[in-house]
Amino acid sequence: MIDQTIRKVQQRKAEAARASEQGATVYSVNGLFLISGVGEVSSTVNFPVKFIERPNVNFCGELQQSSPIVTGNFPTVSVVVGDWVRQETSTRRLFVGAKLLVVTHGPATQAMWIHWSATGVAISNPYS
Repeated sequence: MIDQTIRKVQQRKAEAARASEQGATVYSVNGLFLISGVGEVSSTVNFPVKFIERPNVNFCGELQQSSPIVTGNFPTVSVVVGDWVRQETSTRRLFVGAKLLVVTHGPATQAMWIHWSATGVAISNPYS
């Protein structure tokens, strides 16, 4: 566990050094959207920064207050990045969003907030 923590700290330091060399920094951005019912949906999210490399995307689900909880049919959610929204410049490829593919299970009348976050090396200047 300690070795894993040390590796993560070293990785973050290396990312920060690489980012500053490229006029960028490590950013973490997040957002959420609501899904009513169960099944498969896709949602495209736009990042408020431009990542200069593929960011690490994480997610979690949160039941809306009025959603039922049924023993034996607890809600579950899975999210994957189906595709990246990219912006090409003359010097680099920027990652400006992602198409998230979401699968939910549980009671048919549930509503779930999908929380997402993206962390990586990015530039914040919209003109870069």
